[in-house]
Amino acid sequence: MSSAPRVIDLPFSAKRLDRRAVSVVSQLRQAGHETYLVGGCVRDLLLGLSPKDFDIATSATPQQVRRVFGRRSRIIGKRFPIVHVRSGQEIYEIATFRSAPKKSKETKTLARDTNYGTVESDALRRDFTINALYLDPESLKIYDWTDGLGDLEKRLMRSIGDPNVRFKEDPVRILRLIKFMRRLDFDPGPAEIDAARSLASVVKEAAAARIADEVLRLMRTKCMTGVFADLFELKLLPTMLPEVSHWLKQDENNYQLLSRQLAALDSMPWRNSPSGALLLACLYGPMVEQEVMATSNYEFHTPQRVAVSWLRGFQERAHMPRHVLSDAKHILALQHRLDTDIAPKKHGISSKAIGPLRRQPYLKDALRYCEIRLLAAGRDTQLCQDWRNKLLPKAPSRR
Repeated sequence: MSSAPRVIDLPFSAKRLDRRAVSVVSQLRQAGHETYLVGGCVRDLLLGLSPKDFDIATSATPQQVRRVFGRRSRIIGKRFPIVHVRSGQEIYEIATFRSAPKKSKETKTLARDTNYGTVESDALRRDFTINALYLDPESLKIYDWTDGLGDLEKRLMRSIGDPNVRFKEDPVRILRLIKFMRRLDFDPGPAEIDAARSLASVVKEAAAARIADEVLRLMRTKCMTGVFADLFELKLLPTMLPEVSHWLKQDENNYQLLSRQLAALDSMPWRNSPSGALLLACLYGPMVEQEVMATSNYEFHTPQRVAVSWLRGFQERAHMPRHVLSDAKHILALQHRLDTDIAPKKHGISSKAIGPLRRQPYLKDALRYCEIRLLAAGRDTQLCQDWRNKLLPKAPSRR
């Protein structure tokens, strides 16, 4: 990888750049700090996709960024402090250029990474070449130190540096490799897939909360079926989702049950990103449904108790807000009232319960999960539509 970057003129209209992100870059530059749009937003724009966010890299330290933006900003993160800057309703993530970690005889997982550096050293510290592209919104040029542009053209996922070293430094990079392979439909380099296979066991060294967060990110890729197959083949599930892994081993049919559920999730036409509660319901729903149906002393609150017992492990690892776990529990428990075919006793929903239920924040997610579950089972989704018509408030008619 050359020390001199490849530089190209912007091959798409500057109108595709987020104007608020460009404004943040300009303010940092006016304060004397070298600053660029970086990473996934540049990659996606070059691929003709719409970036979900615009990240920023700068020579300014987090404290210097705070001085520029004041109360609109806050420093977050322990492993590598970054700054969140609010502009309008959007939040932009600003990271200081990093340099290579100090060399040691043994490659270790990085618990903290606060070595600041230059834009070139920052590029060489990123995970994959296609994520190490820097865009200057003033000169409208893209800078490439790692041949990421070439790998984009080849549709190739290639690690920056030896993947055996880079994956040990941060095991979550193995999960990111899988995510980008599936979401972008890129091929991994042979060294990358070999390293992922041989180092899968080191994922357990990553913080449990980071792994749990990555699980939800993977589920939002709309290609979770393939991701799930990769995680299973690389034997990553015992580390990432131990209770799910244990359930899969109990019956060979369970893998297909969960795969069909994830395929139905992938098929949903999302307007907005699905909530964490809905994703947890999709992941643990087959286990909850199976246990509820096998319960000999079924009562009204049995589905809630079973749901909590399955969700508790993930919640403890992820440190998610309690309302997420609570909503997921209610989404799963309500299924046994919406669909009496999956309940040992037919409790249903009384007319008196409809009013309070309509006020619950989880109701729309529960109905969407009902649709996902019916699709996964190959059943008619009219049941879900009937409940939507009955439970969701009607929009006022226009005169």
